[in-house]
Amino acid sequence: MAVLATAGAIAAYTYVALFVTEVSGLSASSVGVILLARGIASVLGILAVGALLDRNPWLALLTTVALQSAALLGLYTLGQQPSLSVGLIALGGLAFAAFTAALGGLVLQVAPGRADLAAATVSAAVNVGITAGAFVGGLALPSHGVRTTVLIGALLGVVALVLALGERLIRPALDRSGGERRAEPIRLARQTTTPSSRGTSRPVRFARRVRW
Repeated sequence: MAVLATAGAIAAYTYVALFVTEVSGLSASSVGVILLARGIASVLGILAVGALLDRNPWLALLTTVALQSAALLGLYTLGQQPSLSVGLIALGGLAFAAFTAALGGLVLQVAPGRADLAAATVSAAVNVGITAGAFVGGLALPSHGVRTTVLIGALLGVVALVLALGERLIRPALDRSGGERRAEPIRLARQTTTPSSRGTSRPVRFARRVRW
């Protein structure tokens, strides 16, 4: 999920300057202001996700990915309007920054005993997503135009969201089935001998129930 969501954000963000000049019709001098607005929105996203992260980290993660996908889909369909384009770019920055914060917080809660290893794994996944997003966007740009990079980013976010929802639905069932298997008794039998009433020995089977 981290790879796909990050790749989706980067596929669109890498070529945002080209998008606002070619699709939105804004001047090149306005790119700096747009990036500043996105940066401010990113800070606000990190601050906003903190409250939700303490209550429900999974909900925070899913909400940020859904918001990012919605912002990119809106940018793809409404990007020709300059004011909406700037607002949606800022919203995408807010969502992605909140996503990375939620992802880091979730890791600390899920793997408190191995936080360093889990954080390294998440960092590697995000870096792979950054590389993959820029690469996929670069492949689509020459033949399909800059709007396609935004659409690809939105679709990657949707796939990440579907995978996360599927994992949340399947995981409880797997946990229940695993618990039932661990609770099944294993009967261990062994042979021993005891003296019979006639002085001879006869085998007696003892059964022991062991629970793991």
